[in-house]
Amino acid sequence: MRVLGFIGSMNRFALIIAAAAALASNVSFACPPVHNLEDVNCDGHIKFSVIGDSIGRGSRGNLRAAGSFVKRIGKSFRFAIIKNLSIPGLDTPHAIRDLQREFPSNDYGVRKSMLDKSDFVLIEVGLNDYFSSTNPNFTIRNLKTIVSLIRSYVHAHGGATPVVAISLITPVAPVNEFRRAEAAYVQQLNEAIIDARSDDLPAYVRFNTIPVSEIFRDGIHPDTNGHARMTKILTAYIRTALAPVTPTPTPTETPTPTPTS
Repeated sequence: MRVLGFIGSMNRFALIIAAAAALASNVSFACPPVHNLEDVNCDGHIKFSVIGDSIGRGSRGNLRAAGSFVKRIGKSFRFAIIKNLSIPGLDTPHAIRDLQREFPSNDYGVRKSMLDKSDFVLIEVGLNDYFSSTNPNFTIRNLKTIVSLIRSYVHAHGGATPVVAISLITPVAPVNEFRRAEAAYVQQLNEAIIDARSDDLPAYVRFNTIPVSEIFRDGIHPDTNGHARMTKILTAYIRTALAPVTPTPTPTETPTPTPTS
C-alpha cells in the first residue's frame, strides 16, 4: 500500500508540473524594455528608421545645424539608433521600386542594413505624388504596399515585425497659384488617408497639424519651428506606440487529476 501511495503522490506531482508548464506556455512574455520603450526584436537596443523625402532629409527650410525632425528626434531619444533613409524628391512609386529592387537581392544594400532590426519605422512620403497623380487612391494604395514590404522584410531578417507608422502630409502654404493647387491636393489627400486608416494604413502621425505659418517661404518645406513641432508630435507618438507591454496570461483549462488507487 505504501508503494501505491508513493505512486499516487508521484502522479499528483506530475500533474502539478504539467499544469504549471501549460500555464507558462500560455503567457505572452515581452522582452525587457529599454529606457522604458518596448524592445520589439529583443536585441537590447532601440532603433528607429525613417523613409522620407526632402522634408525628412532636411535639405530645405533654413534649418541650420538643428536639422530635420529626424535629426532632432535623437535629442529626445539619445540612447536610440536612428537611421535616416530620406531622399529629396522621393514619392511612393519610387519608394516601392527601390524596396522591391533591393529586398530580393543578395546584396546587403543601404536600405537593408538600415532597416534591419528596426523597432519603429516611419514612412514620410506622399507629398511628391502630386507630380504623378492627384488621385488619393493612388497614394493610399502605394503606402499600403510600402508598409507590407517593410513589415515582411524586417520580420524575415530581424525575427519581429516592427511598429510601422505613416505620417500625414505636412500642409502647403499657398504662396502662389501653383502652391494653392498643391495645398488643395494635400488637404484632399490627408482627408482620404484619414478615412482609409487601418492596420494596413497606420497613418496616425499628425504632421498635417503644423500651421502654415511654420512653412518656409518656398511654401512646401517646414521651417525650423515646423520641424521642432514635428519632433514633438513624433516623440509623443513613439512613446505611446512603444510603451512597454505588460505580460498577460491567457486563460487555460486546468488538467483534471486522474484518480489513483
